[in-house]
Amino acid sequence: MQMLFIDESGTPPPVDKVAGSPLFVLGGIIIPDRFWHQVKADLDLAKRDFGVGGGDQMALLRSTS
Repeated sequence: MQMLFIDESGTPPPVDKVAGSPLFVLGGIIIPDRFWHQVKADLDLAKRDFGVGGGDQMALLRSTS
């Protein structure tokens, strides 16, 4: 199985200001599930070292294809 992580950059603007934001950034990575726990541990360590908070919400999506 493969793990997919997708994240957008920044905070969405208020509904009445959407047209004023010309950029939308989306990034993602796909990794084999056997590496997931080590990658998550490394990311958590990097976040702690650099004082980055948030991003603790995880969603699991499964597909049969």
